[in-house]
Amino acid sequence: MRPASAVARRAFSDARVSTGSFALFFGLIAYVQAVGYAGSYPTLHDRMQFAASFVDNQAIRLFYGTPHDLLTVSGYCAWRVGGTLALFAAVWGLLAAVRALRGEEDRGRSELMLAGVVGRRGAFLAVLAATAAGAAVLWLALLAGLVAGGLPVGGSAYLGLAVLSVGPVYAGVGALASQLAPSRRVATELACGVFALTFAARVVADTSAGMGWLRWATPLGWAEEMRAFTGARPAVLVLPILASTAMFAIAGAIAVRRDIGSGLLTSRDRTQPRLRLLSSPTALALRGERGSLIAWLIGIGAPSSSGSSLAASRAQASRRRYSASLRRSAARR
Repeated sequence: MRPASAVARRAFSDARVSTGSFALFFGLIAYVQAVGYAGSYPTLHDRMQFAASFVDNQAIRLFYGTPHDLLTVSGYCAWRVGGTLALFAAVWGLLAAVRALRGEEDRGRSELMLAGVVGRRGAFLAVLAATAAGAAVLWLALLAGLVAGGLPVGGSAYLGLAVLSVGPVYAGVGALASQLAPSRRVATELACGVFALTFAARVVADTSAGMGWLRWATPLGWAEEMRAFTGARPAVLVLPILASTAMFAIAGAIAVRRDIGSGLLTSRDRTQPRLRLLSSPTALALRGERGSLIAWLIGIGAPSSSGSSLAASRAQASRRRYSASLRRSAARR
């Protein structure tokens, strides 16, 4: 077990910057949202107006899911923090698995490692142990942020568990994609494609009438259905456990049998020439970066649209509070 432990420590150390950045982000988001909501909406009347402005806003549900209790700080955090960080936990899980598995093969370090005393099964399990350790770091950071924001420890721990439950599932997706794809880039694209499909399923479930059942078809929906602070359903945790275990088992079975440096999906050595966007160096640069450019445009445009809707909703809520305060002042006079 000593060589496998060294591999696990190395994998965890290689991801320390990414894991540390995500952990800091998780803790700050949890703390800022809890403190900000309590300070901005101190009374029940303010929170009722806030809930009335946001409960039916489809653009807000696009990213945060369906709210179940916006009259308490804990219920708000379960919706806002849980909905946001579940997406980041999913991205962290799939990128961590692809980097530790397929990325090591592309660098050529897997062959050197397997030439020693560590077998394929031991190396695969070591990577899983390192990923689990990273998920534990994120959970601790999220727990610390929620508790520092004034939320109870037990409920905060459960909310962190609900959020991080999607991490192992998408890590399993990344591990499986690493066995199928012939390169790290293709593996990342496959895993991100699965994430996009499951995110779309969660969006449809939260924004379309009569489609709530679709929430049970996506890991992001499972995290939402665990209902932290709003009627906990710990039995739902069985679903991500079973899904991640199944995908890791399949990925591990493939990993011990396939050739290092290859994937089950073969790449073509020859293809027909494509001469588009080869007229100038600028066009060539655009051709090489068009995929990333499209992804960034979508990634920036969607949050911007949601942010404008959020700003409009907050402005409407502020106008309502101001009008109510004027009516109360007039009544006292």
